[in-house]
Amino acid sequence: MVDSVDKNLMLRLKAGDESAFEELVAKHRKRVLNTIYRFIGRRDGAEDLAQEVFLSLYRAASRYQPRAEFTTYLYRIVANKCFNYSRRRRLVKFLSLDFSPANSERNYVLDPADLRSNPEQQSEQWEVAREIKDALHSLPMRQRLVVVLRHYNGLSYAEIGKALSLPLSAVKSLLHRAMMSLRGKLKNATIFKRGE
Repeated sequence: MVDSVDKNLMLRLKAGDESAFEELVAKHRKRVLNTIYRFIGRRDGAEDLAQEVFLSLYRAASRYQPRAEFTTYLYRIVANKCFNYSRRRRLVKFLSLDFSPANSERNYVLDPADLRSNPEQQSEQWEVAREIKDALHSLPMRQRLVVVLRHYNGLSYAEIGKALSLPLSAVKSLLHRAMMSLRGKLKNATIFKRGE
């Protein structure tokens, strides 16, 4: 099982094996970076926070107890770093068109080379991306993070609850409110006007 590999790496790190830390960083860096970027919307800030996440993980290794899933443990650190950053900066943005977990491994910047269409379609896709980014940016912090963890990273409700120290009912409620709010904000967006 993948998570047991991660737990074993953390236990090796706890025992002083520095190579285990390098393996953890190599394995999880891209997903952590993507999650942070989608939450804060700044590449430089995402890079810095990802480093802080792994530094916190390294420092916490001596206290690590493999009680929960490793991803729950890791995303709790990510969530705390994102919330603290947002409180300090009050600058939270997104830039993505796709909510599918399969795209969590994509580069965290929307690349024009990915848009395999004519210039008119590209322009429309960028407009849709801006509308989605603005709508997501308007969500409260916890709703934003629940959307990112659920729809970009594919975490279950239970995993999100553990990572954010929330009961399952609160996670479902936050996600429901976030999706209703997004639907309301995007009902007149370009994405829905294509059929007119």
